[in-house]
Amino acid sequence: PAAASAAFTRATDVQPDSTQAWSMRAAALMARADQTKDAAEKKKALEEVEKVVLPRLATLAGDPREYYLNLTAGLFHLRKGRAFRKDARDALGRALAARPEVAANGDMVLDLDVKLNDEEAGLRHARIVLRRDRANKLANWVMGSVLLNRGDFLAAEKHLRLSCAGEKSTPAAMNNFAEALRRLEKYAEAETWARKAVEAQPELYVSWETLGGVLLDRKKNLDEAETCVLKAVELARKSGNADPRMQLSLARVQLARGDRRRAAATLRAVSREADKFGNWDRNRYESLLREARASSARD
Repeated sequence: PAAASAAFTRATDVQPDSTQAWSMRAAALMARADQTKDAAEKKKALEEVEKVVLPRLATLAGDPREYYLNLTAGLFHLRKGRAFRKDARDALGRALAARPEVAANGDMVLDLDVKLNDEEAGLRHARIVLRRDRANKLANWVMGSVLLNRGDFLAAEKHLRLSCAGEKSTPAAMNNFAEALRRLEKYAEAETWARKAVEAQPELYVSWETLGGVLLDRKKNLDEAETCVLKAVELARKSGNADPRMQLSLARVQLARGDRRRAAATLRAVSREADKFGNWDRNRYESLLREARASSARD
């Protein structure tokens, strides 16, 4: 890495007005920072990027949307840690808009959109990628997942099916595809994909909830549905994610078992999180409340 950065320093001496040459110099410095175990050397390399290369790029670029300026800034901010994710995503998003044909840019930006839980940016960036590559798995997963959350299940199914086409589908994509199919009442296919998701990543708690929900929808096997939902609840607890959607499915199992009192207690606990639900889960919550009250009235 030291030899590479020295070579690119010479390149900027030869081409002092080339934003590409300065970006390559920054890339070599960041590679050195990534690979060294010497804290002082790491600090020195990153300081050169921040205090020498980026200011020079900004001057040469002229336009704040210039590709190499934003690519370099984005990669630099990524190395500054979680607090700088949005800065990294915004810079890489501008690089993507400038050069949408560079596939790696799209992957990095979409990954950051997911980590930032930014649906609007995810949609915008996914559209840029899909205009050039309709089969892009990551872009279709992001697009389909956002549409699923927003209740457009038919459009979500189309994108999520593409995200699961062929090999190397991710468990998260399989799960969201299964969930879209479930909401469209395509239960047999939904069960197939939910099972694939739990087999591919057994610790992904939402996939167990999806499978349990499909089995409940199909009225196929209450024992297995209960096992899946309890596993989802436990995995969510272990992950430190108090996801109230798992409790909705637990209440549903309890009602199916005729245990109205436990279901009512579960729903009371969920009520504190009800304002965080999207439309689909809010409707499920209200439906379960009505069912629990009706059961109480019959007792």
